[in-house]
Amino acid sequence: MPLSPSDFRDLVCFYPATLNEPVRSPAFVYVGVILESLAKETLVESLWTFIAQEYPLEHDQLYIARRLREGLLKASVLVGFPRGINGLAALHRAVSESSPAIRVTLEQDTSLRIHVPKSEREARGKAFFAEVYAQHAPRVLQNLAKISGGDLSEFAVTSVYGDLMAETRILNEKETGLLEFAACLASRAIPQAKGHMFGSRNLGNGKEEIEAVVRIVDRLEEKLGLDVKARSGEEWSFLEKLRDW
Repeated sequence: MPLSPSDFRDLVCFYPATLNEPVRSPAFVYVGVILESLAKETLVESLWTFIAQEYPLEHDQLYIARRLREGLLKASVLVGFPRGINGLAALHRAVSESSPAIRVTLEQDTSLRIHVPKSEREARGKAFFAEVYAQHAPRVLQNLAKISGGDLSEFAVTSVYGDLMAETRILNEKETGLLEFAACLASRAIPQAKGHMFGSRNLGNGKEEIEAVVRIVDRLEEKLGLDVKARSGEEWSFLEKLRDW
């Protein structure tokens, strides 16, 4: 089912900061990440078409495009590398069609990560991981190591966090933390959604911001006609804690 401009407008307006600073709002990123997580990443093209029509100034489009691209990249490790490729390809197609000058600039961008030494990736990965999981970080790393012969803990710190999440020049820590929750919630990775709901709060997101992501997921599932089970039962009870925050 296609999404209309009014659908996208409603979705991004769920996020509280959109009304005051629409261009700088991370809501566009969360909508794109959630589409990727719902296996509807081709709809990123429609999302960009809406953005290009709503914000015709080139510098605004470039700012949003870089942030959306970064969000789709970061989410790829959470919801599947092929989904990430498809989402990024959809964004590139849409930008090429509606904003060719922006496409040229984006293609000239160079990697933010390629020149970061492994020692720095490890250090910043450990620091970011510790911010997300707080006092639980050592236990989480131990569990990852235990179930994978030591590889998942290394991969999480050096690659997932050191390479991807801890690169905060485009999406900051707070925005990245809520992105992680959005991806896990939409893809129904329930234990990880629970961990990242608390993690996003540890990184500075408040009740309204976290609830906005839940509302965006709910609305997209409804609008896209996805046959998903209601989030009920003990396994989803962690969402009730939002009421008290």
